[in-house]
Amino acid sequence: MRVELDVFSGLPNPTWELALPDVTDIVAKIGSLPRADVRVAVPDLGYRGFLLSTSDDEIRVFRGYLIRNERGQTRTYRDTENIEERLATDARARGYGDVVRTSRFSQ
Repeated sequence: MRVELDVFSGLPNPTWELALPDVTDIVAKIGSLPRADVRVAVPDLGYRGFLLSTSDDEIRVFRGYLIRNERGQTRTYRDTENIEERLATDARARGYGDVVRTSRFSQ
């Protein structure tokens, strides 16, 4: 699973691959998230969350929600498993701490 910290405009975003045990854990957590009946506005500039990509799926993790295109429909889930914080911790460990800290992640 590829992770992209979607934060830059005009520069390449930081990206990395998750190890298989992390992928397995995150996929299981995603499967347990409750649906949220909200529309999440993602800004055009600045922090836009994390994008999780596989060969046939893309999920945006943004400010407490997961946004996923499922069979042509956008569905939103509440991040009750703290996936966003886990990805932010992983980003910090990979040397992207300044980017995460200045991304206004906590808003």
